[in-house]
Amino acid sequence: MGKKKTSPGPRQKLSEVTMAVSRKEIMSTTTPKGSWNAEILAKWGVKWPAPSGWKRKLIENWDAQNPDSPETKRNRQRAAAKAALEREINVISLEETQAEFMKSDVWYQLRYKVFTVYGRKCMCCGKRYNLDVDHIKPKSRYPELIADFNNLQILCRDCNYGKGNWDETDWRPKPDDDPW
Repeated sequence: MGKKKTSPGPRQKLSEVTMAVSRKEIMSTTTPKGSWNAEILAKWGVKWPAPSGWKRKLIENWDAQNPDSPETKRNRQRAAAKAALEREINVISLEETQAEFMKSDVWYQLRYKVFTVYGRKCMCCGKRYNLDVDHIKPKSRYPELIADFNNLQILCRDCNYGKGNWDETDWRPKPDDDPW
């Protein structure tokens, strides 16, 4: 009769992984196929099947216990480079999203509403041609306000370019600025 298979039991929680192992040791201690088996993981206090994120947890524990080691410094550099890359990717995708929004029907309807409410006149200099709908708080720094009617005003192209994305001047008439 064959050997009876037993299930490995419940998966270990990541918070239960308390040992500290260096990245170098983790990467150099693999099976011939380049993976890790239950025997290797048991040596490090990780139960089989290993919880998701077990390598990162072992390395974080190592870094916490050995803050001045060269390997810890490399791990910090890797983490900083990865975070910088993720920020760069987020900026690129945000720019693409903003460009897509500025071509959308939602933007054109919102733009029309601004012209309907405020009229076709630059709120800064009074020109009536080459008009843009300007974001008072620039969309590059406040992407969450890109479609907020209360963040929009009408400026001529010259005033809009002069204002740039560093100036947050609100040229809209105040409720008490009754022209009559």
